Amino acid sequence: IRRIFIVTGFDQKPCWLRDHPNVRIVPHESIFPNAEHLPTFNANSIECHLDRIDRLSEFFVYMNDDTFLGNSISLLDLLGVDGTILGATSPLCTIDFASKPTSSDMAFVAAWKNNSRILRSQFGRQVKLLPAHQAKMMSKSILNDARGMFPAAFDQMSQCGFRGVNNINVPGIAFYVGLYTDRLRVANHLKTQFITLGDDPGANETEFRHLSSRRPHLFCINDDTTDDAPQDDVN
Repeated sequence: IRRIFIVTGFDQKPCWLRDHPNVRIVPHESIFPNAEHLPTFNANSIECHLDRIDRLSEFFVYMNDDTFLGNSISLLDLLGVDGTILGATSPLCTIDFASKPTSSDMAFVAAWKNNSRILRSQFGRQVKLLPAHQAKMMSKSILNDARGMFPAAFDQMSQCGFRGVNNINVPGIAFYVGLYTDRLRVANHLKTQFITLGDDPGANETEFRHLSSRRPHLFCINDDTTDDAPQDDVN
């Protein structure tokens, strides 16, 4: 890793982050070509423009704020020697990709139903697997090509300041554009783990103990706690 870019809005910078030439805060307004699409509170919107980060490499590792590295990995775990991205998939998926999104769908589910529809319109193939929600290798060229294939969907997504039934999942679109154009292949060789924190402190502790003992290469901590959760136990 040569440079680290932290994409954020509202001039946020943690007080503990020291200045370093290879770590840069990237404000939303520096990558959104249309300032009228801001402010945004929607990762799907921000992801439309990741390839516009100044000095970003052609290949870059993208991590959401709930994804982590849990063990040692090398560049060759994420990128083949021929420049093909190695993409991981989730082991289980219950989404009916052929159905239309409804107001009762979770935002993530609705986005993937929309993904499936527009990918099928371009490639004539039905989505069957979800990319793993983990740190992932991405390509500026693939993301730019995806935006060129689906300009209306990307422009609409850029304007959505909050998640909703009309969203798309941009890294997922890029994953399949890469797969369908032979620039990405599925390689599930790394250990991954997805844990969900709820309101039960005992269950949360069990999840963390399992995570600590297994030491996966990549993991995600999904926060499903509510306002009723005992805060001293979940913070």
